[in-house]
This record gives sequence, structure tokens and C-alpha cells, in this order.
Amino acid sequence: MDADGFQVVRGKKASRRVRIPTSQLAGRRHVRIPTSELAGSNREKEDDGQIDKTIKKINERLNEIEESEYVIRVRASLKMMLSTECGSEHLELDGFQKDETDGYSPLCHTSLNPDGIPSACNTETQQVSSSELVCYGIGSLISSVVSQYQLSLLMILRKDLQLPQQCCYVYDPVLSSADCNILTLLGYTVLTINEEGKRTVTKPTLFYMPHCGKALYNNLLWANWHIDKLKYVTILGNSFTEMERSTPKRLLEEEAYYIVKVLPFITEHPIENTFHFGDIFNNLSLHVIGENELNTADQSFWDHHPEPHYKNDVDIIQTRS
Repeated sequence: MDADGFQVVRGKKASRRVRIPTSQLAGRRHVRIPTSELAGSNREKEDDGQIDKTIKKINERLNEIEESEYVIRVRASLKMMLSTECGSEHLELDGFQKDETDGYSPLCHTSLNPDGIPSACNTETQQVSSSELVCYGIGSLISSVVSQYQLSLLMILRKDLQLPQQCCYVYDPVLSSADCNILTLLGYTVLTINEEGKRTVTKPTLFYMPHCGKALYNNLLWANWHIDKLKYVTILGNSFTEMERSTPKRLLEEEAYYIVKVLPFITEHPIENTFHFGDIFNNLSLHVIGENELNTADQSFWDHHPEPHYKNDVDIIQTRS
């Protein structure tokens, strides 16, 4: 323990030191849902054990990727976006501070305490953020290793943005009650309805959508089809350029009309997949929609914006009417 009341925890690499307030460690050894919610239910006790085990696995994934070359590349793309005129006005990464040598750098490391709960940076004094973070398509944390890795990247993004729980949202229709409990314990707001991606933004928002179907991106663009909203949308997800290259134009216009329309106004930063597992972060890009570019669009660009409808075979889980 050091003089300012922090316990120093050394990771696998001897040079890395994560500072965790000792107040977060006292009296806690296992993540547990309140016993009143578990009494008399063997299934609930089994879920509790799954939650403990899964959070420990997420902690391992987080330690594995945080200093990886891939995460360095993700952060470099965010810095590149911030260095542009549209980027600096587009999304405020509150967790990045400007320095003289590197442009922008994260204020603090992401870390979980021994219970698997993220140690926060200034959460007690933090004001309501001017940005939001929304994640669609994360999958089941209990059953998917890929989902655990993808959540680890989400945790790093959140730490860099320094966002409180009320500004961080997660949804996937496959999430179980145990998955939702894990996300809540880790400080995320789990959405309770299937928005189908049709979420209207009111402030700069980073959408993290790993390996989602084209329809989900298309719905998101449609829901914000106005210059005062679309300029706030930043997407870390499947490469739009690759979608255009690999999909016949007629089919892409049918399934993703708004992706086709917005492509000329997007700056895409491809992120080279250097992670040692090739199927977790492959084909992801950071997409920035510039306000200056949108100002060049004529009025007809905005006027024709019918709500998307899809056939049953499109890769999206829709709300039943």
C-alpha cells in the first residue's frame, strides 16, 4: 500500500502497475448478487456462480488486450479523429487530455478490482458527460469468448471517454438475465427494449457495433437523418467501404439505402486487425460523419428518408408488431 491510500497491484508484466483505491478492496472477495434475490433458488445460485466466473474471464481478456497493438491502433484512430476540425467538434473524448508530444493520451488505465468491478476515474466528482457511448450486438458474455473480448474493448473505450453509467448503454436481444447482471455490475445501463438501432442522438455519441448486420447500421442512420443529428454520430463497426466493395449495388441499396447515401460524407479510418485472434476485431473501422461535408448536400438529400423495412432473411432481430 502506498502513502495516498492506494494498493499497488502488479499485473503479469512487471513494469505495469495498476492503482486501485483500497476502499474498493476492503471486505470484498467475490461478486455476489444480494442474497435476498438468491434465496431459495438453486438456479439463481448457479447463475451467481456463472457471473463470478465470467467476470473473472472478462478481467483476463481486459488485461490481455489493453496494451495490445490492436488497442493502440484503435486509440490512434480516435486521436486522428480528434486532430481534425470535424472530429474536435464531433465527439468529445473527456478521458483524453492533450499533451505536447502525443496529441491526446488516455488519462488513466482501465482496471478491474479483484471482484471484477471496474475501478473508476473520478466517478464521485464527475459531471454529466457531454458525450454518450452505445453498444449494440455484443452477444452473450456467459457463453461467448468473442463477446468477452469485445466487451473488454468497450470497457477501454468507456475509460478513455470517462463516461458515467447513465451515459453508457448496451443492448443485444440475446442477452440473458445473467448477462444483464454482469453488465450492470460493470457499470453499464442495459436497454430493456429492442430499438432495432433506431436511436436518435441528442449529443455526440460513439456507437460501438462489432460485427452487426447492415440493417442495424442503416436503421441508426435513418433515425438521425438530419444534419443537426447525423453530425453527432460516430461509429466503430463494420467497414462501410468493405460493405460497398463486397455487396452488389442493387442489393446494398435495397438492404442499406442510408449507408449508400451517407458514404460520400463519411471519413473512414480502417483499423488493421493485428490481434492474435483473427475473428474478434476483424473488419472494424471508425466512421466519422463530418458536418462540413454534410453542409454541401442539397435539400433533396434530406427530404427523401422513408423508414427502412426488411425481408425476414435480413440479419436483424426485429420487434414483432
